[in-house]
Amino acid sequence: MKLINEKGKLFGLINVVDLLVLLAVLLAVGGIAWRLFGHRVGELTAATTTMTYTVRVRGVHSRLETEIKKNLEYDNRVIAGNDFVADTRVTDVSFEPYMQQNTAADGQLVNAEDPVRLDVLFTVEATVPKNTPIIKVGTQEIRVGYGHFLKTPLLEFSSTIESVNFRD
Repeated sequence: MKLINEKGKLFGLINVVDLLVLLAVLLAVGGIAWRLFGHRVGELTAATTTMTYTVRVRGVHSRLETEIKKNLEYDNRVIAGNDFVADTRVTDVSFEPYMQQNTAADGQLVNAEDPVRLDVLFTVEATVPKNTPIIKVGTQEIRVGYGHFLKTPLLEFSSTIESVNFRD
C-alpha cells in the first residue's frame, strides 16, 4: 500500500489537504481551550492545604451585630466576583470594642472605647494550593496587613487581614 495514492489520499483514507485543515482546526480549538481552562488544570492537580485567616473590620455600628450573626447563619460561603470560592467559608465571627484616640484636657492622646461602634473579626477557612509564592482566595492575595474584601451572599465588608495560619 502506498503512502499517498493516485487520488491524493493518505493511506487511501483521507485527502492530504483535508487532513492539514483538520489538524489546524484541532490545534486552534486546543489552543483556545488551554488558554481558557489551562490554569484550572494546575489548580485541580496541585497539592492543597487548609488555611485559616482572620480579618478585622473596624468601626462597624453596633446595631449590625445581630444582622451579621443572622446572615452568616443563613449562608457563610465566600464570594469572589460573581462566583462562590470553592471550599471557602466564614467559620467564626466575634466582636471587640472599637478603640479610638481622643485628646484629654491636658492635650495628651488617650485611648477610649467608642460606645456605638465595634470591631468585627471574621475567621475564614479556605483550601489553597501548597508551595505557592502568592496565596490567593478567589482573586485576592492573602497576606497579613493586606486589605481584603470579605463578601458572602448577604454581607460585604472592606477589612484588613490580621493573621494567617495553616493546618498542615
